[in-house]
Amino acid sequence: MAFSIFKKDQPIHYLVATAIIVTATCAVWFLQPNIQESTFPSLLSFYLDGALGASLGLALTLATAFLLAFVLNRHEQLKPASFTPYLLFGITLSLLPENLFANSLQLANACFIWACYKLLYLPSQKIGGKIVFEASFMLGLGALFYWPSYFGGLATILVVLITGHFNARNLILWLVGLVFPWLLARAIYFLMDWPFATKMVWKAPNLIVLFNNPLVGVTFIFCLLASLIGLFFFFKSMEKTTVELRYQKRILGLMLFSWIIAAWGVFFTAVNGTLFFALITPVVAFLGSLILYFGKSRIVSAFFLTLLVVLSVYNTILAISN
Repeated sequence: MAFSIFKKDQPIHYLVATAIIVTATCAVWFLQPNIQESTFPSLLSFYLDGALGASLGLALTLATAFLLAFVLNRHEQLKPASFTPYLLFGITLSLLPENLFANSLQLANACFIWACYKLLYLPSQKIGGKIVFEASFMLGLGALFYWPSYFGGLATILVVLITGHFNARNLILWLVGLVFPWLLARAIYFLMDWPFATKMVWKAPNLIVLFNNPLVGVTFIFCLLASLIGLFFFFKSMEKTTVELRYQKRILGLMLFSWIIAAWGVFFTAVNGTLFFALITPVVAFLGSLILYFGKSRIVSAFFLTLLVVLSVYNTILAISN
């Protein structure tokens, strides 16, 4: 590999990465977020502004970043273990600092990552009913914060099919797990006599939001290139591996694809379309980490890191100046 540092997983590496992420997200303390609760397509949508919102956003960012690294390392998608996904998750999210205020979307990201964690156990299971229920439950829970999370639920049933666990029992467990969080929330709202609304505000997609702002357009191009290059290493890593790991990579690829589809849901709402990047952060962080982990060219790795740092610094300066 180009830089051996990205094959490390010691506490000191996480401490240094945390310091880098906190520095990269410093612009969040100077922002007034352009987010409204009523525009999220979800039941439990919320966000906090000001110092409290920035603090919560940073805490959720670090926690979700660590969860992503934990899942990938625990299932040996990166072997030996690496802190790289943790670092790239935080820096990628900081490219548009306003996204740290998207508290609901960050919770949906965490639910999605935990669902992937459970599903990656399926290839080694004989029955898998418990795993199917737990994974679909987490995606149903995430849907309370971001309704299109149900796309991940649809991908879950495809995962059950390709791993050979599809049967009537698992189908029922999948469906129950997916709708149970919504039914539970509905019951709580009923008992507390709270107004119940799903806040599904749809409108024509406004994709032009990506290119109205040159900064957003450049960020989109960077994320696209990082994902495409990372996909090359993702498929290459499937060549010499065990059958179980190969199944796990297929599961991971399918779930990440479903999450990209779910992320496009922000363009069909009145919400700020740049929040698309908050949702695809796990995808870009994972695929980007493969570039640094498996890449053998120091030039390519150095160029990728330089571009990421320059873009992060420029976005931070621009956010503070505005």
